Amino acid sequence: DPKAKPLKDDVIIDETWKIMLPEGVDNVIKLMANDLSVFLTSRMGVPVCVDEQNKSDEDIQTGNSKSIVLALDAKGLEKPGSFSIKVLCDEIILCGADTAGLRDAIVKLVDIIGLRQAPIIPIGERVYQPRLHLRLGIKPLLGSYRDVVFMGNNATVMGYVSLFAVSSSNTIPELAGYRNPKLLDNLRKEVAEAKQYGLRTYIHVNTQLLEKDDHVFEAHPDIRGAELNFGKRDQYALCSEHPLVKRYYAESVEGLLRSTGADGIMIIIGGEEFYHCFMRPWDVQKNHTNCPRCESLGADRVIADLCNNLGAAAIKANPNAEVVAWPYGAAYYWSDDNSQSGMISLMKEGTALLTEPEKDDAWDEIIEKPYGVRKFLWDYSIDMTGISNRAQKQIQACKQAGIPIYMKSDHEHAYEAPRLPNIPCMDRWLERADALASSGADGAWVFPYFYRPFYGTSSGEIGKYMWWEEYVFIPQEIECTKIVIDKFDKEKLLQAFAARIAGNDAGPHLRNAWRFASEAIDYSPEIAPRYFMGTYYLGPDHPMVADTNAVLPDIFYYPKNQKIDRVPIFDRQPTKPGSAFGRYYRSMECCLKCAVAEMETA
Repeated sequence: DPKAKPLKDDVIIDETWKIMLPEGVDNVIKLMANDLSVFLTSRMGVPVCVDEQNKSDEDIQTGNSKSIVLALDAKGLEKPGSFSIKVLCDEIILCGADTAGLRDAIVKLVDIIGLRQAPIIPIGERVYQPRLHLRLGIKPLLGSYRDVVFMGNNATVMGYVSLFAVSSSNTIPELAGYRNPKLLDNLRKEVAEAKQYGLRTYIHVNTQLLEKDDHVFEAHPDIRGAELNFGKRDQYALCSEHPLVKRYYAESVEGLLRSTGADGIMIIIGGEEFYHCFMRPWDVQKNHTNCPRCESLGADRVIADLCNNLGAAAIKANPNAEVVAWPYGAAYYWSDDNSQSGMISLMKEGTALLTEPEKDDAWDEIIEKPYGVRKFLWDYSIDMTGISNRAQKQIQACKQAGIPIYMKSDHEHAYEAPRLPNIPCMDRWLERADALASSGADGAWVFPYFYRPFYGTSSGEIGKYMWWEEYVFIPQEIECTKIVIDKFDKEKLLQAFAARIAGNDAGPHLRNAWRFASEAIDYSPEIAPRYFMGTYYLGPDHPMVADTNAVLPDIFYYPKNQKIDRVPIFDRQPTKPGSAFGRYYRSMECCLKCAVAEMETA
């Protein structure tokens, strides 16, 4: 903003300033210092260079001593990852308790200047402590790991690969044919890029079903586990309770982490992906299986054993590594306990749980609305911004078991409008971020599921402003007194954020559009009844057909290239006129029309 003017106690950063690096600083901070220089030069129009030397006597004598000083000093910083920003007349000191703290101090400085839309910052000192130990995000589509860091994250997840494809274990040599060295090379490259910014890294791993007569089972018939129902018969999982499979899985995970340098893996153990003998078995009731070996042990024990086996292997590769298990859909397929507390109680060191804050597998998380509408939160929603009863029970169970728990959310989409690259209900995303930070969980994994890219929109960025607790220190005669600053003024933040995007004149109208979009969610009577239905599948460009008797092309079915057992992705039963749902959707339309009008004005 070229019209921005400093206030009485403001400091202006101009071209006479330098960025000063401490001696012996690691490459993460060198990279971040360069990014700070690029930001000031390219976004603020102030060419500020990086200087690895200390201030010279000549600089001090000529008054050319203005500098942004980067420092590592844990004194007065209570938590790992904490940092302080101290602004003096001719010096801005960014001090981190560790490398992660100093990295995030640079991110915060960029945010402060960015919201001001000018290289102007008020004199004073603030201390910031992370509200969440782990803040995980993913690389945006066509983006970089720099974007992950500047969205406030300290961890990332990558991959979505079969463990068979990246395994180095020869315990079951017949599985070697499933290896894909290119996938492993790509993972090494991704991990290395993320590590340049000091990010903790996880690899999303699954397994594969094998046909009944697969050569693997011909060589080792005993390792064949349950026949699982994923659309056709005679497909089997490896039995995770068989000693040979246990060894293969353990060696594969240890080898993967050693080879790539990643800090852990993430697996889905509910209704898909990392197959076990209780995951949708044919011809048995829920919480049972057609594998005799596993049936005698029970679902909680078998699945906890699987997680613990992988967790122990991860620790061998890296004492701080972990296997993050996500029981997505567990209550539908194998768990009689909606919170999986029995399984959690059996989990050990090296494992962690990932769960959703709003989803409720058992359909008992309901939002009551007028006109008799009862909205079931059976999957991702932004109608309820807080933490569900199920998630609260899981947090408590994990604390009792002594394992970490992370909340899986997404600041871009929910199934009120799935598959769209942005739901701009910014008020709600901010409330969700605050709820995640206040939940008692150890971290937040904010990323979309694998079938939908992350676009790095403004709604994907807003959550980071809730990740930190801010303090000021008031000098006293004997010692400083720490005063906690009240929670962020969210309205002030949203106004500033809108102005940063649209400018000071148009910003208020953008902020109003966000308010109307947030209000529209109040009138949403349902979340997507099915993931791949109509515009829920392709988005606004999904073709529509008025003739209900028409023979439809492959694009209207999922998967589109499969000729049998195809799922229709169209709905021949639209909402009846005059129904409660009709009232709700007309109310949503009114809100969104107001949002569009504000955008036109902007």
